[in-house]
Amino acid sequence: MLYHHLHRTLCSLCLVSALSVALLPGRAWALNESAHQAVIQLAILQLDEPARNQLEQWYGPQWGRDLIALANWADEARPEPRFSKVVFDEGATSFDLVDNCPGNLCAVAAILESQRVLEDDSFSVIRKREALQFLMHFVTELHVPVNAGRKADNGGLDLTLTSSDLRDVTLDWVWNEDLYSRVSDSWFVQAQRYRRRLPELPVAEWQQSLNPIDWALETHQIALASAYAFAGRGQYDSAYRQAAMPVLETQMIKASARLAATLNGLF
Repeated sequence: MLYHHLHRTLCSLCLVSALSVALLPGRAWALNESAHQAVIQLAILQLDEPARNQLEQWYGPQWGRDLIALANWADEARPEPRFSKVVFDEGATSFDLVDNCPGNLCAVAAILESQRVLEDDSFSVIRKREALQFLMHFVTELHVPVNAGRKADNGGLDLTLTSSDLRDVTLDWVWNEDLYSRVSDSWFVQAQRYRRRLPELPVAEWQQSLNPIDWALETHQIALASAYAFAGRGQYDSAYRQAAMPVLETQMIKASARLAATLNGLF
């Protein structure tokens, strides 16, 4: 059963210390914590009453605070970093489980399995809470452009740019770590700022499909038009950041809207 594979791979805390490795400079695997916290906070603001009631039943009266505190739980609980990515041949328009998610090690598989657990009453509350925490995490990860990047460069992990201070950095590190670290506001202020933007954005259009395969294919196209297109000069500098940051922030807002709609549908 896929859930048991995911659970063994993602939740075996005893393996984390054994399998943890020091990342190379300029190399990342997952979006930084403050971005996850901002997405969760914004999603919470979009939840319906039944979803709020269910989350309070599982986590208690401070459920919102607890979920935000758990924003990075999946990163700490999973020894297999490839779950953050689903990579494609450039310009792909379809998803193949074997080709794009070998061994079920990708964000799409993690989301689908988390949803299945949340829908199945045979699982315990503990397992459902874990599934929710994985779901929150991987919905956000799947909206980072390089996390649905090109297979040829392993979603930006093997594509190097030269930074303004002449260091070699990977495209993956740029989008998963550095860009959002430059936001000066706290995650709470970010979420409030994003909330004010919601009325002007096509939220209903974003929520028409809640299928993570569709999200992955869409994110791949956005990656080609932004992360890779901006990298054509081989430079990671202020011009790149100025072009990239609005794309990443819109993707974070989109992730929150889809996460909220998914949870509203589940509960």
